[in-house]
Amino acid sequence: MQGSWYTISMNIKENVQLSPFTTFHVGGSARYFAEVKSVDDLIVVTHEAGKKQRDMFILGGGSNILISDEGFDGYVIQMNIGGVDINRLDDGNYEVIVGAGENWDALVEFCVNKGLWGLENLSYIPGSVGGAVVGNIGAYGAEMADTVHWVEVFDRKHGVTRKLMKNECGFGYRESIFKSEEGEDLIVTKVCMLLSEKGKPNTTYKEIETIFKKAGIEKPTLDQMRKLICALRKKKLPDWKQFGSAGSFFTNPIVSRLKFIFLKWKYPGLQGNKVEGGIKISAAWLIDHVCDLKGLKINNVSLYTHQPLIIVTENEARAKDVMRLSQLVIREVYDKTKIKLEPEVIFVGF
Repeated sequence: MQGSWYTISMNIKENVQLSPFTTFHVGGSARYFAEVKSVDDLIVVTHEAGKKQRDMFILGGGSNILISDEGFDGYVIQMNIGGVDINRLDDGNYEVIVGAGENWDALVEFCVNKGLWGLENLSYIPGSVGGAVVGNIGAYGAEMADTVHWVEVFDRKHGVTRKLMKNECGFGYRESIFKSEEGEDLIVTKVCMLLSEKGKPNTTYKEIETIFKKAGIEKPTLDQMRKLICALRKKKLPDWKQFGSAGSFFTNPIVSRLKFIFLKWKYPGLQGNKVEGGIKISAAWLIDHVCDLKGLKINNVSLYTHQPLIIVTENEARAKDVMRLSQLVIREVYDKTKIKLEPEVIFVGF
C-alpha cells in the first residue's frame, strides 16, 4: 500500500522529455520525473531515489541549465513549492518569505508593486526563486545575496529541514554553497529576503546612471528603476519565441591587477571594474573584440549577434552543438588571453 500511495500521490513519471522544461529547448529525457509542491513531497521522492540508488537533479525554471541529448538517468524533481508571505519588522523593514518554486520575475514585480526596494535591479531575469539563490543571480550592480536573510533547505542526507543564515550560504560571484560539493545534499525550499519601503535606487551601474542623468532624473522611483531594467534586458536578450537560450553562458572573469594592465596594454579598449579579488572584465568584450566570434554558428546553435555572451538555439538544435560551441569559445579566448572562461550554465547528464 505504501509504495502505491507514493506513486499515486507523487505521480512519478518515467521517460519524460525535458527540453520543454528548459529555456534552451534542447536535451533528452528524464528516467524519472516528479513535481514537488511541498517538503513532504520532497521527502517522498528523495526516499524513492535512494531506494533505487539513482541520482537526483532539482529543476527550477530551467533557465540556466543545459541537458544532454542523452538525458538524465535518474530523478528530475521539478520544484514547485510556492507561497509568498510578508512580515513587517520593528525596524520598518520587511521579511519576504518565498517558496523556491515561485517565478523570480513575478516576485520582483510583486515586491515593486508593494513599494518594497531591494530586488528591482534583478528584474526580468528568468527562472525560479530557488534557482536565483543557488546561482546567486546578479545584474546592474546588484545580486541575490544583497537581500537574503536566511534560506530554508531540505537536507536529504539527514532527512531534515533547516535554516542557513546568509553567512552560511557561501555566496560569491554567481556562486553559493548549493553549487559546491559541501552543499550537494541541500535542496533549497524557501528563502527569506529583507526589503524596505525606505530604500533608495541603486544606480551604481554606469549605464543606469548615464540614462537617468540624461533624462534629468536625480532620484528614480522604484517603478522607474524596474521599467528601465526590463527595457534594457529586453533590448539585449534574444526573443524567447524565436530562440532558445540560457541567458549569459559564461561568467565575467576576474583577473589580477597586473594581468589587467597587460591586457589593457595589448587591447586598449578593454574596460575593468575593481571587485573583491581583482579586476572584473567583460567576457562578451573578449569574445567579440579580441576573438571576433560574435555570430559564430555550429549547425542550429550560434552566438547571439547582439550579445556574444549568449548562446542561442534554433529549430532542431542539439545539446552537443551547444557544448561544442561553448568549448570553441573557451579555447579561442584562452589562446589569445590565457583566460579560461567559466560557464555559468549548469550541465546535466554530461
